[in-house]
Amino acid sequence: MQLKHDQNYVDLFLSRSTKVNNSINLFTALVSSSSIAGWAIWQRLSILWSIIIVTSQVINAIKDYLPYSKRVKNLTDIYIKLADLFNRMDFYWYDISNGNMTEEDIHAKLYEFRSERDKLDSRTIGNQNLPDSGRIRNKALELTRKYFLNY
Repeated sequence: MQLKHDQNYVDLFLSRSTKVNNSINLFTALVSSSSIAGWAIWQRLSILWSIIIVTSQVINAIKDYLPYSKRVKNLTDIYIKLADLFNRMDFYWYDISNGNMTEEDIHAKLYEFRSERDKLDSRTIGNQNLPDSGRIRNKALELTRKYFLNY
């Protein structure tokens, strides 16, 4: 259940990070491409337009240091690997629930999956910590409960 929750959390955080990253890119692209035309239109509000342009330039200068674009790539990678790991665990659950595996086999598989999960965290997220969001965590928990109720 924890692995499915983690998978849902990563998926929801990936979605949020993608929206923020796309919004930043869209804002800077729009301001950059409309600067000349906007200046002619906004002559009366030149101070406001100047602030928008300056804000866009600052965002352009610092966006490589913002975590969103790198986070999107990392979370995409970890989501795919978590989904694969969960599907393989789910596959073995059938054998476990039907008594087709010995306790030793179950223990060995569980150790293998835990080890893989630990390596997955250290390889994929790297030195970037995923912030803890209570709202996303609650939504992930809700999705996890729904999954297990349905399946």
